[in-house]
Amino acid sequence: MLLLTLAALSEKALNNKLDMLISLLEKRDKEGFEMLSERRYKELCERGRKRNIPEATFVGCYFYAAYLFAEGMRGPLLLEEIAKHVGYALSGLQAVKIDPKGVSFETSEGRVHLSREDALKLLDLLHAEAHNNLANAYREGGEYAKAVEHHEKALEIASAILTKEDYTISTYYKNIGWAYVEFGNYRKGLENLNKALKIRLKELGEDSPSVGDVYYIMAKAHFCMGDADRTLELLKKAEGSNMFSKDIAEALLMLAISYKMKGDKEKASEYFNRILAVNVVAFGGPDPNVASSYNVQGQASYHTGDYKRALDFYEKSLDIYEKTRGNGHPKVAEVHMNIAEVYLAQKKYDESIKRLKKALKIYSKKVSSNHPYIARIYEDMAKAYEGKGDKKKAEEYFKRAEGVRNGLER
Repeated sequence: MLLLTLAALSEKALNNKLDMLISLLEKRDKEGFEMLSERRYKELCERGRKRNIPEATFVGCYFYAAYLFAEGMRGPLLLEEIAKHVGYALSGLQAVKIDPKGVSFETSEGRVHLSREDALKLLDLLHAEAHNNLANAYREGGEYAKAVEHHEKALEIASAILTKEDYTISTYYKNIGWAYVEFGNYRKGLENLNKALKIRLKELGEDSPSVGDVYYIMAKAHFCMGDADRTLELLKKAEGSNMFSKDIAEALLMLAISYKMKGDKEKASEYFNRILAVNVVAFGGPDPNVASSYNVQGQASYHTGDYKRALDFYEKSLDIYEKTRGNGHPKVAEVHMNIAEVYLAQKKYDESIKRLKKALKIYSKKVSSNHPYIARIYEDMAKAYEGKGDKKKAEEYFKRAEGVRNGLER
């Protein structure tokens, strides 16, 4: 019964690709299915590695890593643990042997027999999925370059098996695009997102939430590039999608700032007020989603001139991000940058420069050298030094900001 439960879980998460491995595992190692829990999967992983049972290694390590990821990366060391166990899972997968006669196993739709060739293709798709999930963990952990590397590896493996129009291929293109957008390479990001969009529009139509997800990430790219019109156009298309609903505060902020950029103060004020009307409630331990909401409310407060309230929201956001993501995460840098902007507005130039230096130290290790946030930091540094009366320093940083903006990968 518990084996069936695990099979059902695998069907939902991986479209039945794990059913074959679970069937093989049942024949070789009947332990480990007494309960579905993080502890039991970790034990199964360890036993598989000690006894050289590759199916147990893969299933145990894969699902243990999935449980950790489901925790929402609640701690900076969790990324290392996830990466380590996905690595074990991949090693186990590469060691799985398939009988020359093929393999038979049970699925939710009945018993299936696969030739050895088809069984090996399924293993390759699992291989791709493991790289994709590792990439997702790296993206959440702020390691965007590593995320791109593993997303592209997943696409490479899957493309050798699936058709170009397969939905899974669109997912890998979307994830590559998303990682590039976070990294600050918008040209590569939009290139991959457009490939994902083309597949999904053809298969699902304009109104699909899965299409809306892609529109939403594209909107973020254009927002970061300062294109208010295109941002508003794409957000309108994304409205009602899962992504829009999940990140409603961020979506409202993009709408508000885009309208402000266009000079529509009334519309901007409407959306800023909607953000500030939200009552953020935290349940359980520190939650990065709550940190994100506080950060958005801080920005809304800043744009409406309430600097004291903005700093209060930012400090709450920073505290949670440091606990859940670590001091070197790009989200921590973003909050330092936002706090610096408030201090700049208050003419507290030394405090502003101190925060900007913290943000720059993090961003220089995590994102593209042409990321617009780096340009923004240089620009704010220039304004702070200008406020202090140091024209030479101000001119230096204005030039740096201009250099970054000229090199922005649009």
